[in-house]
Amino acid sequence: MNDKPTYDELEQKNRELEGELAHHKKNSALFECIFSSNYDSAVFADSHSRIVFSNPALSRIFASETVGTVVKDIDGKVLGSLDIMRDISKRKTAEKALWKAHEVLEQRVQQRTDELTKERDKAQKYLDIAGAIIVVFDKNENVTLINRKGAVVLGYTEKEIIGKNWFDIFIPEHEIASAKAEFLRLIDGKARSLKSSANIIVTRDGQELLIEWHNTVLRDMQGDITDILSSGIDITDRKKVEIALQESAEKTKRFAYSVFHDLKNPAIGLTGLIRHLNKKYADLFDEKGKMWCRQIMTTSEQINLLVENVNCLITTTETPLRFEEANLEEICGNIREEFSSQFTDLEIIWSVPEPAPIIKIERLTITRVLRNFIDNALKYGGDNLTTIEIGYLDSGDSHIISVRDDGNGFNDEEREVIFQTFYRNAKPGIAGTGLGLAIVKEIAEKHGGKAWAEPGMEGGATFYISISKNFNESSEPSDASTNNVTGDRARDVQTALNTDGTGMPNSSANEPGERNKVRSLEQQ
Repeated sequence: MNDKPTYDELEQKNRELEGELAHHKKNSALFECIFSSNYDSAVFADSHSRIVFSNPALSRIFASETVGTVVKDIDGKVLGSLDIMRDISKRKTAEKALWKAHEVLEQRVQQRTDELTKERDKAQKYLDIAGAIIVVFDKNENVTLINRKGAVVLGYTEKEIIGKNWFDIFIPEHEIASAKAEFLRLIDGKARSLKSSANIIVTRDGQELLIEWHNTVLRDMQGDITDILSSGIDITDRKKVEIALQESAEKTKRFAYSVFHDLKNPAIGLTGLIRHLNKKYADLFDEKGKMWCRQIMTTSEQINLLVENVNCLITTTETPLRFEEANLEEICGNIREEFSSQFTDLEIIWSVPEPAPIIKIERLTITRVLRNFIDNALKYGGDNLTTIEIGYLDSGDSHIISVRDDGNGFNDEEREVIFQTFYRNAKPGIAGTGLGLAIVKEIAEKHGGKAWAEPGMEGGATFYISISKNFNESSEPSDASTNNVTGDRARDVQTALNTDGTGMPNSSANEPGERNKVRSLEQQ
């Protein structure tokens, strides 16, 4: 039997092999196309590490990451290895740039952290050297920050205070309700920030201190209130001094009233006696005796004036103000009539603002101010005095009333002392107590304003008083001790001013008993 394949069988086998070969060539071409067009590089090496195939991407790769695999035939025999290399040059460049940026950012963060640390340390240093207590509270009433001064005053360390409820530990029980009410108004945004308040705190050793606080709210980026910053100063000693001063002032005031009444009656009696003496027995005196009588009369009148002015100075600061709508022209008219004889004798040109405003003032005291200004001009104006002019200016917050004259005026040195108590110009032959302008100063301050004077460019002077528009009766103290003497003070002011309330002199202003004493002496 012949085992050799026939020609037909060989031909058939040949055709099968050519078909497989064509199929492999097609697959080979396909794989070659795939590998050639791939962005990643592919390298095939045989079992002896000789490169059999590589695609064009290999030439473009400078930095790569490689994934390798072993290639085997169907029988498990190793044919070689296939390495796929991906170009990571751009990624490496990006990573390098990213790391560099990261380093720069870290440096900036560290630099900013150092700066913030320095600023925090500096702020803490300022807080610690501050002479005031500085505390920050959160919305739960807990302390989140306190400076060294605050810790020292309270007698605790800062660590012992931070995180503690302020009201439970540091406020005495009798103060908690009012202090918490103020705190809640601030937290709720109902109280004005930076408004001052005072309350008592209790220290570690149980001592109670009166602290004056200035509070402000702290807000987040959305504008919501998050904390309260408070700065406080210990006013315990100051309050004790104020109370002592008030008590001393009350004693002085009572003494002054006593002296006023004790001096007033003898002074009036002396005046009445010397008038009676001069009237009944003047013909019996020689010229020297008559001169002595005139000197005694002048001296007694000075005593009366001094007593009245001292009383007026005291009562100016004590008597409650009675504000009313008043026409400045009417007040000026009353004063002009009061001084009419002197104006006529000296041929004074008088002028008032036109149109004269209607302003809310305390008529009685402002009349006193204008009277004192004009009296001062007549006393010290000298022979140069020809004009007295009343002026008015609305400054927005205040009424400013002025009296200008063209007399002798005063120098710059006198400007600083002219409103001081008992200051007098040392010109001979001019009577006065040195209290007229001091009274004006007290009146101005009581009206929430001030008094000042300016010398004229070519002689003369202008005296000013400002009256606050926001100042009224409600600004005055209303304690019981003040109210108890209101009636007496009002009568004393009425007497001192010699006025019936309209600004015009009133001969009946003296108390009836005193007036009768004078009349009885003159009738003897």
